Amino acid sequence: MIKALIYHSLSEFFKVSYVRVLVLGIGKMGTVIIRDLIESEDVVEIVAADLDVRRVQRYIELLGDKRLRAQKVDATNYSSLVSLMERGFDVIISSLNYVALGPVVRMNVIKAAIEAEVNYIDLVSPNLDVLSLDETAKKANVTIIPGIGVDPGIDLFCVGYGVSKLDKVKKINIYCGGFPQKNTPGYRNPFHYKITFAWNSVVKAVHGKAKVLLNGNIVEVNKLENPEKIFFPEPIGECEAWFSGARLELIDLLNLQDIEELWSKTVRWPGYCEMWRKFIDLHLTDEEPLIVKGCKISPRDFIVAWGNKYLQ
Repeated sequence: MIKALIYHSLSEFFKVSYVRVLVLGIGKMGTVIIRDLIESEDVVEIVAADLDVRRVQRYIELLGDKRLRAQKVDATNYSSLVSLMERGFDVIISSLNYVALGPVVRMNVIKAAIEAEVNYIDLVSPNLDVLSLDETAKKANVTIIPGIGVDPGIDLFCVGYGVSKLDKVKKINIYCGGFPQKNTPGYRNPFHYKITFAWNSVVKAVHGKAKVLLNGNIVEVNKLENPEKIFFPEPIGECEAWFSGARLELIDLLNLQDIEELWSKTVRWPGYCEMWRKFIDLHLTDEEPLIVKGCKISPRDFIVAWGNKYLQ
């Protein structure tokens, strides 16, 4: 969705003749966002801010665009965030890893953007805490657009458009998946999966239960149990889909008081759910630390480190 916004014309969207952009968090998403931004003639400056400024500087040198500048920032330091944001930016795009940083940090980043009076976009689903900042943002004349990635992002735009075309909505079923093509290097592992965003959030996503709306009631379901078989035209073919949650905030946002079913499912190659069930049964995703050669390490931390090395 960010790329679509860029090609729509950033200058037209923000009502300025040129655009200065601050990108927070230069990981798997942030690097792609920067690459898209430099394709826009409206953008005159891009500051890429991350705690690991040396890595960012190497990436900037690789791109070779004079509009790019690296900046060190600690997202947990509120005052330094505000100070950075106040340097004349038109929009802040956050691709920070909020799964690792936590919801409090996300709220503080958004509050900092409001205090600095800068428009803000991120890739994370809008929750009630974020929505509670609506009036504060309006008073500061700041636009906050949460959840503008793929999922959440494109899914929400599609749902909103679909709802606008219907008199009454009874069911909303969302399927979203990203996975490597068959017989490519990324496919050749037991998960048939290649990391495309923060791996720790992938591990977290398969754990526990999901809240969904079924038969008019919000219920909890085991995420990985009984995945649905779905079929796409070749060269994709058979896949499986498992409950990953529901965009329950849409009920109030889109006035869907009569809706009876609302859920999202993640699509993967067959066998993905079974692999994770085995990992979970073996306690390989537990967060409680074990003592290994005198060092404390949780099985989940190990799985995250392992995946980051071998599933790239």
